[in-house]
Amino acid sequence: TTIYTVTGYASGCSVMATNTTTIDVNALPTLSIAASNASICEGQSTDLSVTGSALSYTWNTTQTSNTITVSPLTTANYTVSGEDANGCLNSTSYVVTVNPLPVINVNNATVCTGGTATLTASGATTYTWNRGVNGADLVVSPIATTDYTVTGTSAFGCVDTETASVTIT
Repeated sequence: TTIYTVTGYASGCSVMATNTTTIDVNALPTLSIAASNASICEGQSTDLSVTGSALSYTWNTTQTSNTITVSPLTTANYTVSGEDANGCLNSTSYVVTVNPLPVINVNNATVCTGGTATLTASGATTYTWNRGVNGADLVVSPIATTDYTVTGTSAFGCVDTETASVTIT
């Protein structure tokens, strides 16, 4: 806040008038964004919530609520602007990171009746087979052609599945 004074002089250097005005400088509204999940996997969504001293908010998605749900396809930056009662505007941004799903590969196998096959999965960090077995390898001895599903989880916690067939000849 600053006070300005103006003084008017007449000829002969006598003061004719003095006037003062005060200019108030208002602080910008404070804004803070929080996310339900700052890092998501492909196909997921997250909620972004803004708090602060603003009375109204507008996101770069054109939404005007305090909380929005976003489902970006790739890592994205979201910006929100807030306006307070004095008409002052401020903005802040938040990056939502999108992690890829693991690409699971698993071999198919053909065995003779009574034979054993080893199915090996790759492309993830951890694996769980629909037979309750954990690990990349699954050793099976089916009595008929059978499908086996493996769920792979990446280091980011993203999950995908793949199915392999063991054919009996």
